[in-house]
Amino acid sequence: MEWLRFQPEGDVLKVHILIGPLIDIHPDGLDETDAFCRELYPVLDRINDLCITKNLKQIAVADFNGIQIHKIKPIPLIRMLWNCHEYTKEQKLLKGIDIGGADPVVKALIESVRGILPPFMRGFGI
Repeated sequence: MEWLRFQPEGDVLKVHILIGPLIDIHPDGLDETDAFCRELYPVLDRINDLCITKNLKQIAVADFNGIQIHKIKPIPLIRMLWNCHEYTKEQKLLKGIDIGGADPVVKALIESVRGILPPFMRGFGI
């Protein structure tokens, strides 16, 4: 998955999500989004297994550098967040979410959807 990068730092594994490349390939509809997520789950399993084996915490870094906001499909993107949350919520390995490269418009968009994000994401410093 060319939109994921991994950066170990001490006892933390930073999982960089390159939003621009993700937006270029993320699905249009909910059924397609669910299928996309099913393909993502084995990757999430490997990340979680690594973190458990190495006793690492996870930090997700959403990198918004260079995105074209008009390409965002908000409903499928939020569905992806919820699907991943539902799939991994029992593991409780994600310790934080960082936002990088977001211009004021993107930050306003993130703030506007904060209330419909999974509850654990609402309190992070997004």
